Amino acid sequence: MSNLGILTDIKLGNHFIQRFNERYFGRSHQWNISDCKSYIDKIMTPTQKKLLDKVKDNKKEEGIRVGFGYSNVVVVANNKLITLLNKKKGKIK
Repeated sequence: MSNLGILTDIKLGNHFIQRFNERYFGRSHQWNISDCKSYIDKIMTPTQKKLLDKVKDNKKEEGIRVGFGYSNVVVVANNKLITLLNKKKGKIK
């Protein structure tokens, strides 16, 4: 039984993992998917996870943005994390 809650069913795209490394860590890292999900679970607040669960199945082509920790957002569509954007670097309007 997984303790990842809503992250158990969410897919992580390769683009998301690349951006997670680049924009969150500032370096490249080889991730095992379950380890990456576990790390994400620790970063997101309970409110962010609840919102992610609510919008994860959206069909919008551009996805929906959900807060990710203090200074980032994730873009989610079709039950998949698409990319990670930094709030502080002017990437979010």
